[in-house]
Amino acid sequence: MARGQDEFGRIVRRHQGKLTRGQRRVADYMIRHYDDCAFQTSGQIGEHAGVSETTVIRLASSLNFSGFADMQKFIRGGLVQSRIDRVGKSPSPVKDEAGLLAQVAQLDSENIQQTLARTSPADIAQAADMILKAPMICTVGMRSSASTALYLTAALNQLFGNVVSLSISLGDHLDRLRSMPPGTVVFGVSFLRYSRHTFEVMRYAKKLGLRTILITDSLTSPPSQFGDLLFLVSTSSVHYIPSQTAALSVINTLLGSIALRDRKRVVASLKRFEESLDESDVFCERR
Repeated sequence: MARGQDEFGRIVRRHQGKLTRGQRRVADYMIRHYDDCAFQTSGQIGEHAGVSETTVIRLASSLNFSGFADMQKFIRGGLVQSRIDRVGKSPSPVKDEAGLLAQVAQLDSENIQQTLARTSPADIAQAADMILKAPMICTVGMRSSASTALYLTAALNQLFGNVVSLSISLGDHLDRLRSMPPGTVVFGVSFLRYSRHTFEVMRYAKKLGLRTILITDSLTSPPSQFGDLLFLVSTSSVHYIPSQTAALSVINTLLGSIALRDRKRVVASLKRFEESLDESDVFCERR
């Protein structure tokens, strides 16, 4: 049986006769905002639906779930299943790799356009200033978000050399975070299904009073509550891994903003970086 928004709607209809008016209001909100409810608390759902948290919890019981956590687990399972289904169900008929290439390019182009349309230039400028003023920068991103976080780490280290990746850890990532000086910026990347490791790093950074920036795919993603600055990106994909293209575009825009705001420092840093590469004979270039 397919687990997703349609199935949840069928469960609600099956028990509709015994739901109170408040419970029906919650159910209607959850069906219309299904993806968001996968990661909102019962209190947040109640607030958005205009009812008490108790009403949300009682809805779960009325729908024959063992509790709110069980109902939310069902919803999250539906989101995961929808990603799996996309592997076998393409949105348009694709018969060969040429068609697939065109489809992926079109989808990534739409992701970029949607993301840039809702990205504030003022936020880009603020993020650039935060990074330029930071004595240290920490990055974090796990699983499907790891490649984007590591790209950010490498790019910033070429400029400043003061970037530490908390994605690579021996379990001491919070200890390392605690030793960072005031003014440190913690930059996270987190997409569905939202790694607990990234969540814990962002939460602890906020508790320590460090500045935080987050690239994510939803305002209701668990770590979004800990971001001083949020960049929301579109991650639609033809397969089961969220597309990183729009996130990389945001990072490239941020890197360009950093160069615009302190060109002299950036040029000097890149010159020192290139000199160190030459001295250590890093590349296999023909001379």
